Amino acid sequence: MNNSIFSFTVMGIPVHVELSFLITCLVLFTLTGSFATGLILTLVFLVSISCHELGHASVLKSLRIPCSIHLVFLGGEARYQQGKVFSNSWEILLNASGIAANILLATLGFILRDAIQIPIIQLFFEFLYQVNVFLALLNIMPVYPLDGGKLLTNLLKYPFGYQKSILISLVVSIAVALPIILYGLNSGNFFLLLIFGMFTMQNAQRLYAIIKYRR
Repeated sequence: MNNSIFSFTVMGIPVHVELSFLITCLVLFTLTGSFATGLILTLVFLVSISCHELGHASVLKSLRIPCSIHLVFLGGEARYQQGKVFSNSWEILLNASGIAANILLATLGFILRDAIQIPIIQLFFEFLYQVNVFLALLNIMPVYPLDGGKLLTNLLKYPFGYQKSILISLVVSIAVALPIILYGLNSGNFFLLLIFGMFTMQNAQRLYAIIKYRR
């Protein structure tokens, strides 16, 4: 179901922007306290999330699988027809491609932030560097359903097989997320509490369901 507010196309791939994503952008814009800074940060956030998902979508496109990008809430997803089966190598490439896109953008921002001596352009590339370093580090964490959690599952399939790799990944996801939640509680970081609290609840429910089914 498409709940987009507006859409555009990049590299032949439809990009749908949903209301929750626009609300997130509005919150970012408001928190900066400056119109120019808020506008630049919002633009960087839009570009960074879009490019992350384009990384995933480009792999799907190379496999001739129709897909679309949906920007929703704090991130996005590349959607395609359910039931498609990939080899494990392609799954690894699919999950790593978004992180690679953020690393490339962070590198671009790092190189260009001091190369152009115009303050507003320097600010854009500084934000591009900072936001994409954050997104790369966030997504590389072995917490499902982040890309790092999916990558861990794919890598564990080689020695342990499908079922055990999922079980181990869910346990690792919860173990990694819990200290982050505690840090969020101590520091009052609402973002960390919201995101990793939600991930932990989902992963704990999934782990419980798998264990219960196997009994």
